[in-house]
Amino acid sequence: MAAVLGYGAHLLWAERSYRQRLHAVTAFPPVARPLEALPTPDNSALLTVLGFKTQGAAPHSQEPAVLRGTVVSSGKQSRALLTVGGSQRSYREGERLPSGSVVLRIDAGRVFLWRNGREEVLPLVMSAQPVLRTATAVTPVVHSHLRPNAAKLQD
Repeated sequence: MAAVLGYGAHLLWAERSYRQRLHAVTAFPPVARPLEALPTPDNSALLTVLGFKTQGAAPHSQEPAVLRGTVVSSGKQSRALLTVGGSQRSYREGERLPSGSVVLRIDAGRVFLWRNGREEVLPLVMSAQPVLRTATAVTPVVHSHLRPNAAKLQD
């Protein structure tokens, strides 16, 4: 027990002497002028090189293909429905068209193609025909009840 009390007294004496040796922390003098914010760097060149951004707007493609629809998904699962030479087919990113162009990426409403050494955009073509028809009743609606007088009781 005496050893524990002696060790505790030694720790108290060491802590007291340590605190006496510490110098009082002085506050820093106030800054004469506020620090100016650094300008934000222009990362457009880096983004262009890495393929995340194109230089300016991509020109419309002269590709003899028509974009009919897109399905956008994460990863390489996006698809584009293209009409090329009268036949429709879905293409994925990285696939080559019959004319030699390559599908770079697929966005909602447009497809980016690599054609003749530059990136071009193929926009979605909206058809003038309505996709859904208006429903019309072919036969008149007939109410059938289990009991013949049920319709009269509801009035």
